[in-house]
Amino acid sequence: MTCEKRLTRGKDKLIAGVCSGIAEYFGLDVNLVRLGFILLALALPNVFIPFYILAAVILPDSENPSRTYDKNIVLLLTILLILIVASIYGTIVLLKTLCSFAFRL
Repeated sequence: MTCEKRLTRGKDKLIAGVCSGIAEYFGLDVNLVRLGFILLALALPNVFIPFYILAAVILPDSENPSRTYDKNIVLLLTILLILIVASIYGTIVLLKTLCSFAFRL
């Protein structure tokens, strides 16, 4: 009998259980995963905070892992996340360009 391992939101929840689910899936300490996520969220908040929100919406709960999502909702949320990241990247590039132009004067 093979038990298929699925990524779900974990039981040890502080906010939505995403870090707990990642820790359970990979067999890691949940506090290390949370610390890593906090550090990455502080370094790149515009990428990791939308990722967390998207994962909290998409990942099924550990108590009800059979829950399925409409593919259109998942596609919409993925496109939204890509647009957020792209707009932030574009803003950073624009600011770097403006700063380099301002310092040339």
